[in-house]
Amino acid sequence: MVESHTIYSFFNFAAFLLSIIVFVDVLLQIKRPLLLKTYFLILVFSVGAYSFLLWLSFVNIYILLCFPVLKFSIWLSMTLILSRFYISDNKSWVYWILGFGYLVMLYSNTTMYFFLKDFNYSETNFGSSVIDVFTQKVTFKVNLLPRLLLLLTFTGTNLRIAYLIFQKSGDTNHYYQRIRNWTKTVVLLEFMAVGLFSIMNSFLISYDGGNIMLILIAFLVLLMVLYRPRFINSQSIKLSLSSNFKKQDDFSLTDTNFYTPFFINHYYLNNDATIEQFCMRNAINSNELFQDQVLKIYNMSFSNLVNKSRIDYFLDLVKSSKYKHYSIDALAKESGFNSRHHLYKPFRKYHGGTPSDFINSINS
Repeated sequence: MVESHTIYSFFNFAAFLLSIIVFVDVLLQIKRPLLLKTYFLILVFSVGAYSFLLWLSFVNIYILLCFPVLKFSIWLSMTLILSRFYISDNKSWVYWILGFGYLVMLYSNTTMYFFLKDFNYSETNFGSSVIDVFTQKVTFKVNLLPRLLLLLTFTGTNLRIAYLIFQKSGDTNHYYQRIRNWTKTVVLLEFMAVGLFSIMNSFLISYDGGNIMLILIAFLVLLMVLYRPRFINSQSIKLSLSSNFKKQDDFSLTDTNFYTPFFINHYYLNNDATIEQFCMRNAINSNELFQDQVLKIYNMSFSNLVNKSRIDYFLDLVKSSKYKHYSIDALAKESGFNSRHHLYKPFRKYHGGTPSDFINSINS
């Protein structure tokens, strides 16, 4: 048991160190939307903190109460990440269900606190593993029902999101195709995490089995975040230092009125993309104020930003093996241009050379 405990401690500490690396990567690489970045940071922090407390191998009431909160944060952030990508309109049902789950978690922790506050941690039970304490002291006596409620809450929510993802499976958008396998991994890990955390102690899985599963989940989640599709990071904004000292207009670009519809939902791929249409769709009252904000942040007009985003998308298509045999005209139309002739000028402006030269350099 001593050797096994040492091995588990090593891997838990390794997961904690990996979480620091992934946290810094997310912090520096993901720019917008800020909510999406926040969800990723919460996920990585929660996994890292969970691994650190398991490695610490010290038990008191406050550490014990941290674990349900960290578990809930892992479930919560993964669910919100999926909803951010695949639910573009009404997300209120997700928030209501997660709010219910939060209340269940608070009830569970409150009950656990009163049950464990007189427990002796300093003598025979000092140094007991968290898994042992939850298995032997808590689960059947205190929090079995809350665990099952949380299992049903998150399973139901994620089944609904999985159904919405399945509905998008026919989407021909290249970015959705690239994110599809990654999304499947997120969904699978979400169900594994919810099932493991909710059921593990309830059915008295062994100490060894529980530790192995927890370590495996931690590494898989962290690697999933680290190897996320890189286009998620590309929705950056270029802020000049001087803008921090200028008086702000009443109107500003937000995740709701600009970053999500333009980047996440890829508005720029529409052949008829115009500033007038975009403002009308996103309830922006003034085209002029909107144009001013785009100019201030990106140093280019809205139409130029559309063309630049299309060129970036075109470059990704060319690099994809799936589109290797597509003609330039077909690639141009996939990228939102009406024809290859509309592609050439923006391509020279934002990349240099010609599309043919770039394709040849990739294939050679």
